[in-house]
Amino acid sequence: MTRANAPTNHPQAGFTLIELLVAMTLLGLVLGAAAGGVQLAGRAHERGTAMLAETAAFAVTEDLLRRQIGRGFPLAVGLAREATYVFTGETAQLATPVFGDPAREGAGLHLAVFRVEDSPSGARLVYREHRLLTRPGIQALEPPLRAATLLDGPYRLALGYHDGARWLDRWSAKQDLPHLVRLSLRGLDGKTLWPDIVIRPHSDGDRGCLSAAPLLCRDAPIPP
Repeated sequence: MTRANAPTNHPQAGFTLIELLVAMTLLGLVLGAAAGGVQLAGRAHERGTAMLAETAAFAVTEDLLRRQIGRGFPLAVGLAREATYVFTGETAQLATPVFGDPAREGAGLHLAVFRVEDSPSGARLVYREHRLLTRPGIQALEPPLRAATLLDGPYRLALGYHDGARWLDRWSAKQDLPHLVRLSLRGLDGKTLWPDIVIRPHSDGDRGCLSAAPLLCRDAPIPP
């Protein structure tokens, strides 16, 4: 007598098609979230790096402006009341005589020039330093001893000059020097990107001695 086959109660091994689809969907969601997190972290890193680079560029620009304008030499030509300072102050350009670094190119007068130029991204600030001849006339020699782009980006850059009462876009008082010099840094939307850089120029020099001496003199007082 044969026994009938008894039904088995053991579950089937493996996964059903629905379980596989659910697992693959969950895996896709996890991988997508992970990839999005990596991209987000990468973009945050890029933004942080760009911000650090921009901050460093602003700091270098401020340091160079303070050093060059702060130690600018008040060079003047002409005699007595007709003496005028060698200084250019425009919205887009500032030029002032400075002493050269004796350790690099020897003592002597140089012309430090800061110029705002248009760029594809907005504006850039360029620095150039020329050797300056004082005889027979004032002449900045080409090519420049140094040239560098200090800032270049989506900026609005403007130089300004204070006469003791108000800020001016252009300095026209050739027989005097500005009390203060300012560089404003704004975004294309007009928002402040960096606090205004304000510097007091050096201004204790003799006027009117170059016409009567080979170079600078301090024994030619201006008549009243």
